[in-house]
Amino acid sequence: MAEDVLHTGEVAKILGLPTRTVTQLAKKGALPTLERLGGEGYYRYPANRIFELKEQWSQSAAKFRKLEEIEKVEEKEFTKALNVSWLMSRFLSYLRTPDPCQAGSKQIELYETSWVEEHPLFPKLKRLLNNKFWTKFRDWKKVRGQYFAKCTSFLDAIHKKAEEETQMQTTECGEEKGLNDDLWQRIYTHVLLKTKPQPLNELDRGYLENLDTTEFVIIDNDLVVKGENTALAKGEPPCLERVSKAYWSLVADFTSSSEGKQIWELWQELGIMEKSLNAQAGAAYEEIIPNRFMYRELKI
Repeated sequence: MAEDVLHTGEVAKILGLPTRTVTQLAKKGALPTLERLGGEGYYRYPANRIFELKEQWSQSAAKFRKLEEIEKVEEKEFTKALNVSWLMSRFLSYLRTPDPCQAGSKQIELYETSWVEEHPLFPKLKRLLNNKFWTKFRDWKKVRGQYFAKCTSFLDAIHKKAEEETQMQTTECGEEKGLNDDLWQRIYTHVLLKTKPQPLNELDRGYLENLDTTEFVIIDNDLVVKGENTALAKGEPPCLERVSKAYWSLVADFTSSSEGKQIWELWQELGIMEKSLNAQAGAAYEEIIPNRFMYRELKI
């Protein structure tokens, strides 16, 4: 019977663990025991079960023999995983194209590639997703480039036509006579909201109503949107009245053209592509942070 029962020191030698570690594992119920002996925490262990356990641990025994070294490796890998997780979260944000009203803004940077793709950890992130994903991603980038180019071209066309209709040039200084950037940005947004194919949300609907009822007033040689104090142009009153009339004719002309509708079609196409890409990338994101190694629950 005695040869079938092992004590703490014998188990420690078989498993390649410190004696104290074996005692702690027994306390946690992680090792098969027959009974506890005395107040010092000594246990009696069934030999056959311990040898079975040794076999189960054979492939990962090194993890238990050098806990301190393993912790260092684990923390390094865990930190790397956290960094890749952060990069993936930024990548998921990148897979969302702003709607046309935002895309025409001067604040939107129109890069063909994102800084995410230039990050040192991007190759590691790239391996988390299959070739099919990256093929779709390249297609999405191509359509996205066309979309931004279309938005920029449309805004430039409005800019050029506004200067022709008003016979005024754009000024970069608010103290000089001329048109303000806000003029064609307002026309651009007005036209796009009027040409949006799907129903507007409450915020956009309210803004479109505000645009449709715009009133202009001339204050100190500035053409101002009443109630907003937004100056769209500066000059003599007759010139500013011409700007006011041109605003409405430009909105009507560009609303009836095909450019706005084409921009919305591209945006809808991007939305479908992004839904698929985000689903795949989101699933990979959930798997990035690994579970800690199994010994974490047994660590002394």
